Amino acid sequence: VSACGSLDYRPLSEVIKTLPKMDMTLTVTAKILSESVKQLNFIAEKFRKTGGVHVAALYSTDGKAVALAEDVGRHNAVDKVIGAGATKNMDFTKLFLALSGRLTGDIVLKAARTKIPIIASLSAAISSGLETANLTKITLIGFVRGKRMNVYTYPERIVF
Repeated sequence: VSACGSLDYRPLSEVIKTLPKMDMTLTVTAKILSESVKQLNFIAEKFRKTGGVHVAALYSTDGKAVALAEDVGRHNAVDKVIGAGATKNMDFTKLFLALSGRLTGDIVLKAARTKIPIIASLSAAISSGLETANLTKITLIGFVRGKRMNVYTYPERIVF
């Protein structure tokens, strides 16, 4: 099921209790994160040509894109890329998610449910994204542009 937002209407504190424990051992260099987010422009054809769609990609910590999805909805792009990874039985604990859209609580929950420990975006994090990332132990990074990025939560996973 793909939806814009969450279909779970329980309070966040209740949802968090049902999530798998997040692995805290994965690290990635700031350089690879930056290059991976920049690469979204080149590997996502519709995003590059129109700027009117969102892109989401799963990357290994060496910067290799292992799955990519585009959609007019940021939630749908994330659903598609997670689905592509699940279809290929990828170990999400060893990957990070890069995307073009805002970092919302629902986006973070999608990553938490599949144990993706790091999310990086071209765009901003909103308060629900920050709160959810903090509670789920996900490293959340916004405004990844060139050598600059805002690491909002769990910076110990990023090697500068």
